[in-house]
Amino acid sequence: MIEGSLTIAFGVMGGYFAGPSMLIGVIRSMPDSYIFTTSLCLHPAAVAHTAIQHVKAHPEDRDRQAANAVRLKAMLRDAALPVLDTPGHILPVIVGDAHLCRRISERLLAEHAIYAQPINYPTVARGQERLRITPTPFHTEAHMRSLVNALLAAGSGLGWAAIKPAA
Repeated sequence: MIEGSLTIAFGVMGGYFAGPSMLIGVIRSMPDSYIFTTSLCLHPAAVAHTAIQHVKAHPEDRDRQAANAVRLKAMLRDAALPVLDTPGHILPVIVGDAHLCRRISERLLAEHAIYAQPINYPTVARGQERLRITPTPFHTEAHMRSLVNALLAAGSGLGWAAIKPAA
């Protein structure tokens, strides 16, 4: 028999439950609906649907994004920044240290008004921490040049020694 009380609370974006550890273990381990539920809330699903409709109606945007990814990857490489050779539009710039990755991201935002998401362990292996760079169809060559210059400035200002081409 499990003794103690159970508290359950639900909100618009989720909920929680609290109680004796054995009861929590049963609740977390047994129901398939808890473990495997990944449905979206209505508003993110509506946004995703609208985005898909836009891409279907404007294939030229996809072409421009692909071209911008190729152009930006070349610019990053020309600047000796360690960008991975990926086939898609997400360009990972390897930093190799979680704290430095976060600090570079913070500096890019604070000093250059550029947001580059830091991706750290456990999403990637330790030593593979990176900034996720994603050019859009609407970024210009000037935008991309500003990004490269900002990465160089932020990285050198923090002692980022890993500024070399990635394998």
